[in-house]
Amino acid sequence: EEYDRVIQIPAKADYYAQFRSDPYLAIQNIAGRRTMPEMALFNTVASFEKVFYKENHIFKVDTPKISVESFKTLDDFMCDDNKDYFSHPDRPDCYRYIHLDMAYRCDRFGLASVYSDRVKYKSDEGHEIYRRKYFIDFCLGVESKNKESVDILKILEFVYSLKERGYPIRLVTTDNHQGEIARQIIAKKGRIKTEYLSMEKSKEPYLNLKNIIITESLEGFKNPTLIRELRGLRE
Repeated sequence: EEYDRVIQIPAKADYYAQFRSDPYLAIQNIAGRRTMPEMALFNTVASFEKVFYKENHIFKVDTPKISVESFKTLDDFMCDDNKDYFSHPDRPDCYRYIHLDMAYRCDRFGLASVYSDRVKYKSDEGHEIYRRKYFIDFCLGVESKNKESVDILKILEFVYSLKERGYPIRLVTTDNHQGEIARQIIAKKGRIKTEYLSMEKSKEPYLNLKNIIITESLEGFKNPTLIRELRGLRE
């Protein structure tokens, strides 16, 4: 009876590596069943309403469509009365950190820019205190049309053109998929510092995100796509 409960591990190196790094997930993959219940990272969506409340004054839409056959660029989706935003951004003395995330099928491309600043508050006792707060400048999910590929070069041209306009970019990060090529193009053409950044190895970035949302240390725009993604996060 004891042997009936033994799971045979296939004699492949990748299975052994997964057991060493994440045994729960390895058992789940091999046995075909969950080893622990899934939990939503956020227990309620009420916290989203407190931080994602601003109207987007930079872009007309959150999901612009830019395919290889399209003549449009991201500039075409900027609000008419704010087309010079990147030359005169909010809090221009704060460095921006941009992350790029390309879909494996090349039909979606996510890009977001954030910055932080110390904000002054008054305590209950009447004292002035400062607290670090994070701001989302933009968060876009670029899509293609008719299952075409997103025009990646147009997006990269937009990113490295931001520095020429005076946008204070400190760092541009990408994950592994096609990220190396994107970083090379941006670093050479825009002379911008780039780094590899992936959240696959640690839960810490997710927990940090949860913390700044719950403590209302984040300000962002009403973005249905972003909120849907956050609601779907499972631990």
